[in-house]
Amino acid sequence: MQSRRKWGWVGSLCIVLACSAARAAPLGTGFTIQGRLTQGGTPVNANGVSMSFGLYDDAAAGTLLASYPPSGTVAVNVTDGLFTQVIDFGANVFIGKARWVQVSVNGSALLPRQELTPAPYALALPGLYTVENATSPNIIGGYSGNVVTSGVVGATISGGGLTAPDNNVVTDNFGTVGGGGNNQAGDNAGTTTDRSYATVGGGINNTAGGEIATVGGGGGNTASGYFSTVGGGQGETASGYFSTVGGGNSNFASGYTSTIGGGETNIASGLKSTIGGGISNVADGERSTVGGGEGNISHDGSTIAGGYHNTANGAGAAIGGGAWNRVPIEYATVPGGLDNTAGGQYSLAAGQRAVVRDVTASGDANGDEGTFVWSDTTTLAPNFFTSTGPNQFLIKAAGGVGINKNNPQPGTLDVNGRAIVTGFQMASGAGAGKVLTSDASGIAAWQVSSAGIGGSGTANYIPKFTGPTAIGNSALYESGGNVGIGTPLPQAQLHVKGSTWTTLVAEAVSNDPGVWLTHDASYPGSDWTMSMDVSDGKQLQWRYENSLKLSVTTGGNVGIGTNAPLAALHVTQTDLNLAPAVMENDDVIIEAFDAALGLYSRNDGVWGSSIALKDLEADGTLNDTWGIARQASGTGDSSLRFTYGASNNFANNSVRMVIDSAGRVGIGTTLPPTGKLHVVDATGGDASVVLPTGAIGSAEIANEPGVASVVNNTSHSIATAPSFTKLESHSITTPAAGYVLVIATLEAEGDPGVDPGHIRCFFAVTSSSAAFPTTQRVAVWSDNHDPVSVTFHELFSVGAGMETFYLLGQAQSQAWTANHIRLTLVYFPTAYGTITSTTLEATTGGEENPSEEDHPAYFASDYLAHTPQTENEAVIAQAQLDPQYVLDRLTTLAEELADRDALIEDLETRNTNLETNNTRLEARLTAIEALLATLAGEDRVDSVGTEKEGGR
Repeated sequence: MQSRRKWGWVGSLCIVLACSAARAAPLGTGFTIQGRLTQGGTPVNANGVSMSFGLYDDAAAGTLLASYPPSGTVAVNVTDGLFTQVIDFGANVFIGKARWVQVSVNGSALLPRQELTPAPYALALPGLYTVENATSPNIIGGYSGNVVTSGVVGATISGGGLTAPDNNVVTDNFGTVGGGGNNQAGDNAGTTTDRSYATVGGGINNTAGGEIATVGGGGGNTASGYFSTVGGGQGETASGYFSTVGGGNSNFASGYTSTIGGGETNIASGLKSTIGGGISNVADGERSTVGGGEGNISHDGSTIAGGYHNTANGAGAAIGGGAWNRVPIEYATVPGGLDNTAGGQYSLAAGQRAVVRDVTASGDANGDEGTFVWSDTTTLAPNFFTSTGPNQFLIKAAGGVGINKNNPQPGTLDVNGRAIVTGFQMASGAGAGKVLTSDASGIAAWQVSSAGIGGSGTANYIPKFTGPTAIGNSALYESGGNVGIGTPLPQAQLHVKGSTWTTLVAEAVSNDPGVWLTHDASYPGSDWTMSMDVSDGKQLQWRYENSLKLSVTTGGNVGIGTNAPLAALHVTQTDLNLAPAVMENDDVIIEAFDAALGLYSRNDGVWGSSIALKDLEADGTLNDTWGIARQASGTGDSSLRFTYGASNNFANNSVRMVIDSAGRVGIGTTLPPTGKLHVVDATGGDASVVLPTGAIGSAEIANEPGVASVVNNTSHSIATAPSFTKLESHSITTPAAGYVLVIATLEAEGDPGVDPGHIRCFFAVTSSSAAFPTTQRVAVWSDNHDPVSVTFHELFSVGAGMETFYLLGQAQSQAWTANHIRLTLVYFPTAYGTITSTTLEATTGGEENPSEEDHPAYFASDYLAHTPQTENEAVIAQAQLDPQYVLDRLTTLAEELADRDALIEDLETRNTNLETNNTRLEARLTAIEALLATLAGEDRVDSVGTEKEGGR
């Protein structure tokens, strides 16, 4: 090679791009460069001149984008100063931006750099470039940062895009993005063939992640199901096979062939379910339908036309509209109205607060079937007009029911015409010898015959005989079915009003009952009686079927189940023969084999059941209060809490101790305890737990291994990538640096409505919940939708203090659930132990190998730890010690082979589809090339690489 000073190169060059008449193979990225070299003005003649070529994005400075050859130089023949060389800078460097080539000869750069100028027609589509491949070229337009994933074929990005992250991306074969920004066609799952033919028309932040899925436009929309479609709108999701969302805002169609026309926050999750529009409606059952409205829920096969917060469940169940209506059973109907319930099969409820009893209320598997209930507007909360049996026709109409007339008398059945009745009975007042008579208004009633009896009286006063044949007023007054004694305004069925302190006297003879509460006077001993028992010191007693239930002594003690109460309240379930000597100032006694005091509350409040224990001063003022309360499960963790302080309301005092529903105890903390005993010293001292002197040595505390475990049997839905779900977390406090072994066990199950060949889910344990760790994840496949049991673990290095670990899940394109989760943390205070290889001595008997009797420590599992072995030898030895190990290994291998067979079958199917598509594309390409040849003219190129006369 000659020196730089000797050659002193100067030069010029021109670029020649070759074309071909037929497309037998991909065009490639190489092109021909021609130049002229002179030295001192004299053309160069030399063979094997050392040259290299660089591609820059600026005429003088700029960045080196590519080199040819990639390293070293290439030998070039120069004749009369002219040279020709094919160079190749690779793909993705010509993207519509200006480029300059710098030629170096023997290490010297020729200046100036030569600009690569375009052919005139190449300027017709600035910013558009093609990435060649052996199958189908990718076409990329718009923003220069728009990306087609490496390995993808047949992709198109028509335009749009902006500075990352708002560039457009195609991640799978034959995907298309029409424009917009931050749109993606494909699922970006690491393979380019699993979500082919996806399309995003435009908009922003849209993803067509399902195979042959489509997003027309809008913003933040996702079509992740096979053949799923989102027309537009914002925040829409179509995740079910063949699912569709027309538009709107935040709608979710996850059921197979489910459809949402529009609206906002609607969910169609049932097979073949439909929601026309509206807001916050749910169709979660097979063939369930909601036409529109707000907050309506249609379950299995039911229909809701519209309205507000209506709920229907069951095949053929229907609600026409209205608000807060319910149909909990099949084939029942509520046409509309407010707060109606059709709870029986083939029943109908209409109007306001009309109720056909359901299965629970009626005690019948079909509810009150065949019943019709109509209720008018006079049925106000909290009352309902409710059926009492099947096959009824009930009408509540305060304005009257008219037949053949539209102005019925209020509160009556008003018939304009003849009423034909088979059998007739007045509702009340009938009796032997009475006759049916009417008053001046035509109102009929049963009356005693007036023959032989005379007299007069005042309306509504019950008459009495004032003489042998005379009738006059008694002290009894009847009004609306109520009877008053001493009052013309009775407020109950019997209302007694006296002018003195004593208004009612029940006088008994001996110990006979003073008052009976009975349903049937012919059985007086079978119902309740209230009496004064003279034999028991004039106690007031309540009995049922002659069995004592409650007594009150003259001293004020109340006994339940006993006639000898020993305290202000004495409850006896089992007589334990308590004696006063064993009790000390007892105000309440519960006497039973298993005595219990039950306090019941609902979850509507904050504290639920509670007991307040208060200390009073001599003057009656409050000193302090202890409180024992159950935290209501509807507001928190359903824990038992102990409070103490000076407030009369225990809830305002400080929490001293917490016991949660798992049996963990927290002292000095209001947070749920993280261990069986969780002690916090608010002062920051070391007196949180005081143990007897010498109970635990300091070395023991520092090196004792710890175990923390949590069990969660709740079912969890797992988010699809790139999102993930935190399934469980747990903390462990370590006294010194060491290692924590995190072991996770769960049962995973894929969506049964999805082709199993597409179902995969990842799980991982990590010390950070901020991101899903792809380097330590475990993959789970489901071939038949059966639940899959998963166990995996990771080892983490920790320091002293509390460490929290997380179990994360991430589904791949389809729905997964996780159940029966167990997360166990095991702390080891030191690093790994060491294994020492020990040579076994020969026995005194001269055997070649030792016997178990001579060296028992080196047999069984210890033998494996002390004997160097190959991997196969270790497996064989383990199998000899544990036969179940062999079965587990064989089961695992069988499952892996089944997974591989399924994957191979899926790949073969996809390969067949690709070959078919390639055949079609080649035929189309041949036709296009023939058309181009016709347009270009036969006199331009007669063979590949041969130019006609007329120059370059």
